[in-house]
Amino acid sequence: MIDDLTIGDVPLARRRILVNLVGKEIRELIRFSWLPGQQASKDYELRNEDVFSLTAGPCLLKTSGGLEVAFASDPGLASVIVWVERTADGVSTSEPLASDADLHAISVTDATFSSPKWASLVGKTIASVTILKRRPENSLLEEKPNEVGVDIGLDDGQHVIFGHGLHDDSDDFAVIRPEQIAEQVRGQLDAFPLEPNF
Repeated sequence: MIDDLTIGDVPLARRRILVNLVGKEIRELIRFSWLPGQQASKDYELRNEDVFSLTAGPCLLKTSGGLEVAFASDPGLASVIVWVERTADGVSTSEPLASDADLHAISVTDATFSSPKWASLVGKTIASVTILKRRPENSLLEEKPNEVGVDIGLDDGQHVIFGHGLHDDSDDFAVIRPEQIAEQVRGQLDAFPLEPNF
């Protein structure tokens, strides 16, 4: 089972995994950046505190109960992709992000490359999961899933979105908040809340 789950797929294909996040507490969020924090800040022209959010590379969500779910972006699908790094039973993927020497772990609680607002997500309980789909602008995109975001709502009203191009209308993956969605993208999105009893 874990072999099937650890292959990245679009959110709707992984909806059972995403539904299982509801009710769990966020224990950690780790961005696995393709560049070290300081280099990412310089090369991507980011403020230090925005590196966690906007650097290039996947993000790992660790939850209470042991379930660990990773998010990234697949430009070929024009979508976010989701996979399980570790099941609640403790079964891990054979190639975890943490073992990839080319990636640089940046915690959401990092004092330099994140911010207190992002760090405040730790300890919050996941209350809802919504998949965001973008209406295609051309015939090429009509052939793709266009599942561009996973919006996780928390028990205190905060939201964190794992998004494909939502912040800058590109193919880039980013971890953002709803207010960071680009205006030209916002009007093209449809929301599909996942029901816990799906």
